[in-house]
Amino acid sequence: MKKLFLILLVVLVSGCEKAEVVKFNDSIQGTWSLTTNKFEYFDEDNQKDFEDMLSEDEVFKEITFYRDVRAQLLFNDGESLISTYDLFKQGELAYVEFGDLTVFDTQVFEITNSSSSMMIWKVKFTDIKYENVETGETKVAPYAILTLHLKKID
Repeated sequence: MKKLFLILLVVLVSGCEKAEVVKFNDSIQGTWSLTTNKFEYFDEDNQKDFEDMLSEDEVFKEITFYRDVRAQLLFNDGESLISTYDLFKQGELAYVEFGDLTVFDTQVFEITNSSSSMMIWKVKFTDIKYENVETGETKVAPYAILTLHLKKID
């Protein structure tokens, strides 16, 4: 009897976790506009060395998440790309992963903040080369963080 109770408990707990993921998937569906982006470059002492924004040519304009777990990215030049996506959590952290394409040379973004009308994504890059436009110097940062702010428009 105790074994049956434990099996039932495991099934119920597993069912609750899946419902939470479905709710999260439902909230991301729709069209999101990229409102701002920021690249922060850090030195060996974890101090921010430089901050920059990507140009319109380097970023997507909008992203639409569909119910059938496909996402469509629309770029400022009119180009459009379609990919599968997956949302997952590791502990308290939430992520979106693209299956069929890379965006900014990565497929996984951490969703650091989200509501029904806004999302903030972050991704960390290591050993990234950049030009400090203030000094004209080309450097390699041990790491950089790209932050994307998205606003739901549909």
